[in-house]
Amino acid sequence: MKNQQLDDPIELSAEKIPSDVDLTALYLREVGSTALLTRDDEYRLASALQAAREAYAKAVLQLPTAIANPILAEYEVSRDAQGLWTMRQIEGTCDRLRAVGRASKALREHRAYKPFIRAKREMDTHRDAMIQANLRLVAHVAKKFSKQGLPYMDLVQEGNMGLMKAVEKFEHERGYKFSTYAFWWIKQAITRAISDKSRTIRIPVHLLEKMRKVQRVSRELEEELGRRPKLSEIADRSNVPVKALVEMLGPSHDEVED
Repeated sequence: MKNQQLDDPIELSAEKIPSDVDLTALYLREVGSTALLTRDDEYRLASALQAAREAYAKAVLQLPTAIANPILAEYEVSRDAQGLWTMRQIEGTCDRLRAVGRASKALREHRAYKPFIRAKREMDTHRDAMIQANLRLVAHVAKKFSKQGLPYMDLVQEGNMGLMKAVEKFEHERGYKFSTYAFWWIKQAITRAISDKSRTIRIPVHLLEKMRKVQRVSRELEEELGRRPKLSEIADRSNVPVKALVEMLGPSHDEVED
């Protein structure tokens, strides 16, 4: 297992980034000023985030029926295969309902409204802290792909989306190191963006289809295994040779494992 590259300080020098130097340097200085989390820090923050999510869900149940029922209805349809509720779905519904609620004096004065808002803010605070503490990892991963057709800051933006997905799906109870878990989601988001961009440079259709198949299989295996799948596992499921996978995903795919 090669976690060393994540445990060591991540260099964020802009010297090797070919374009947008001023913007890049400014961004790297900003994200580099945030201290890296230790494994214990990750666990505590993830635990606090999970507790805040549970408090948020309970607060929803205390809202007036006219407000809570639509939220819970969307909560039900967004359950995944394990019967868990998808927080992004309930949050989206709540945000829309809160917009209506701002105009409703009755809702604002309801005794459950303040606990609801307080729980939402606490959840957002912990989630944002988890994201902010790992932006440096995104910058580090994006640098590895800076010469593959997309501007560096575009890669960072795509990687940040992958990071947010990792924060949403991370289950700290399993004992995984978050930075290891997030690495795969970040890299997946970046490589998908590069793959999409490649359409404009006329990559053969059969190769694009193979890349999409590999990405789909990778996501399925990650869900089943609870970790980044190895190249050999992707090869077995997709019937794509490991050599071809290295060309698509890069030789560093197996560098970080749970």
